[in-house]
Amino acid sequence: MNRAPYEDAEFDKEIYQIFRDFFNLAEKKRRWSLEHDIPWDKCSKNLNPAIADLVESFCAVELFLPDYLSSMLPGLRSSRGAAWFMCNWGYEESKHSLALGDWLLKSGMRTDEQFDDVQRMCVQHEWKPPMDSPLGMACYTTAQELATAISYRRLAAHFTPQDDPCLHRLLELITIDERAHFGFYRKMVALHLRYDRRGTLEQLRRVLNN
Repeated sequence: MNRAPYEDAEFDKEIYQIFRDFFNLAEKKRRWSLEHDIPWDKCSKNLNPAIADLVESFCAVELFLPDYLSSMLPGLRSSRGAAWFMCNWGYEESKHSLALGDWLLKSGMRTDEQFDDVQRMCVQHEWKPPMDSPLGMACYTTAQELATAISYRRLAAHFTPQDDPCLHRLLELITIDERAHFGFYRKMVALHLRYDRRGTLEQLRRVLNN
């Protein structure tokens, strides 16, 4: 099993600086309010139902957040930068889940009962990490965060801001967050490459080939 050299003080110091840069930029430019920064009064009830299906699927993925954190944090707890990033990441992803769920309800695309069924279905199954090490998960999450940002952007391209100003703004904010998450992990993987190029390339190969 490949493990990140978190016991190396210089390595951990660099990860912490990557996190602080990420956090400081988020505080300065990227934080948004679920209550005040999304025009909830402009939800449309006339979008293609297929768009609501996709929003529900994205929301369902976000509902596994407790599994993501409980699975990944133990392997990172010795690294202040990596662990505190995960805590910050969890906060932002929880906001995404709340926003997507609120849109489904406020737009009338889902009833309370239907949305409750989705939540119950998700908690019946536990998410398991696809990679067996913190390094492997860093490589996996780099690819996953980029793919997620692209997916949200492509969903927003299927309707105009005038069709649903609320959902369009919501997806815009989430996409910006996901791109920021990708940026953090890209820098983290670059750091791993400096310390263990062979091991990191092997983990990247496993992720990208599977």
